[in-house]
Amino acid sequence: MSDPLIAAAAAAIGLDAFDDVSEILHGDRSRVLRVRAGDASYIVKGYLTDEGDTRARETAALRALDGLDVVSDLVGTSADPPLIVVRDLGEHPNVADAVLGRDPGVADRAVDAWTDAIADMHATTDEGVLDSFATHLASMAPHRATHGVPGALEWSVGKYDELAAAIDLPVPAGFADELLALPDRFRRNEVVLTAGDCCPDNNALMGDRAVLYDFEFAEIRHVAWDVAYLRVPWPTCWCAWRLPDAVAARGVARYRERLAPRIPYVATDDFLHDLDVATVGWCLMSASWWIPPALDEDTFQGGDEDAPSTRPKMLHRLWLAGQLPADPELTSYARALHRALVRRWGDPALVLAPAWRDDDIAIP
Repeated sequence: MSDPLIAAAAAAIGLDAFDDVSEILHGDRSRVLRVRAGDASYIVKGYLTDEGDTRARETAALRALDGLDVVSDLVGTSADPPLIVVRDLGEHPNVADAVLGRDPGVADRAVDAWTDAIADMHATTDEGVLDSFATHLASMAPHRATHGVPGALEWSVGKYDELAAAIDLPVPAGFADELLALPDRFRRNEVVLTAGDCCPDNNALMGDRAVLYDFEFAEIRHVAWDVAYLRVPWPTCWCAWRLPDAVAARGVARYRERLAPRIPYVATDDFLHDLDVATVGWCLMSASWWIPPALDEDTFQGGDEDAPSTRPKMLHRLWLAGQLPADPELTSYARALHRALVRRWGDPALVLAPAWRDDDIAIP
């Protein structure tokens, strides 16, 4: 029996069939194939769920960023079955491979490449890119917001109410309002198009540069949200071991230097203030996602035990949120929740990613 995904992918790029097909991934959310036609090789991504309008967001972003060398090229799409076809980058390691390895120099260079790719993606954003993304998204997923952070903050407020009942720690009266208003604390509304989930495994390291992929959660948002990935670190990602402070600081400095000619604001103190705001936002949003499942038993995001477990990650994020300059309602609750969870869990440390870790450091 013919495979509808393969047939639709071939038709999407004007072919009758492919010469060779191999499956790379068959998960709950997507199915990914490598296909060949003559000398050309492509990646086919079929969407098994439309949760979050993932196909629409990814297609709209790749169309808007067409021609950018840090993004894989879109060469075909299909609505039924829902899929995209992109040019195959070949077999390459990613940033996650580097930070989970044992060579700090390799890991340093990988983080630099990731930082450069994020800066270059932000640098290409102009009114044409923003309008293109919004128009394509609206055509495929009408009435969906181009900016997802406000909805994520609303969801987090509900999760904190549930958490308060579970651990008998009331949420302060002003906390919800301040969390929802957190984006209003940015001193400048400098927005860009982003992949939205710039995890260290969503890229291919090709020499000294990284090419980004997986734009399922693409959106238009403030530039600081992506840069804060270095400081949290990696708030939406499974392999979120701690980065050395010097590596994170160097990444932020490198980003600012690279992007400043295009967006001078990132070289100002206002940007550093806004980076603190985004860092607190990621800490508190991600804590609301993963603390509840870990209350009674520690968990691993995605079940992957190469990752740090949930408890040290969340304690680190609450601690970090409590240290940064932000609204007192947010920081005081972060500290109170941190204390309550330490009493419940103990205080397991979030250790460095393996590439920067001494061999004698035990993994909790």
